[in-house]
Amino acid sequence: MSGYLMTQFPLVDTIDDFWTMVIDYSCENIVVLGKPTQKEDWLLGEGGDFAAGNAISVKKLQDRSPNTELAIVDYQVERERTGSESEPIRMFSLSQWSSDSLLPPSDSSLLHLLEQLDSRRRSDNTRPVVVMCRDGCTQSGLFCCISNIRDQMKMDEEVDIFQTARRLKKRRPEALENVKQYQYCYNILGLYLDSTDVYVN
Repeated sequence: MSGYLMTQFPLVDTIDDFWTMVIDYSCENIVVLGKPTQKEDWLLGEGGDFAAGNAISVKKLQDRSPNTELAIVDYQVERERTGSESEPIRMFSLSQWSSDSLLPPSDSSLLHLLEQLDSRRRSDNTRPVVVMCRDGCTQSGLFCCISNIRDQMKMDEEVDIFQTARRLKKRRPEALENVKQYQYCYNILGLYLDSTDVYVN
């Protein structure tokens, strides 16, 4: 879907590729759904700073986590050869979402993540958001579909969930393979509408 780059957690030998993509596409936001394994601990930034392979370094700037369910951390990414820095990149991590689970751990944590991301993107909505999970589609696909449904609802005050899901599946056939996830899109939209002033006929 437009505005999102869905990917799996980078592996040890694809860390450089991942951060190069983030820099090349001028991404300012990364959504991490689930908790990386030991081999992917670089993503968590233990100790604050870490080297993303040989060409890129990542420095932790500030932890903005409002609660324990959603971690929000700002990083500075730098290409070591050129010394060029990116703008601060904000990483939103919903680590409680198990890789084995089709649905998020709580509706409120997902809605909170969407609100925080939306607040961050208000200044510049043209840059893509990187959304990643273990396999690059199970949790990421659901998140992108819900985010697009919510955005369409806010802009047009109406939404066709079936068509939104269909467009996503055209681009990523592996996404939304389970009917539970499709049904969840309807449920979470209802909760979102209950929590806002958006009126629906």
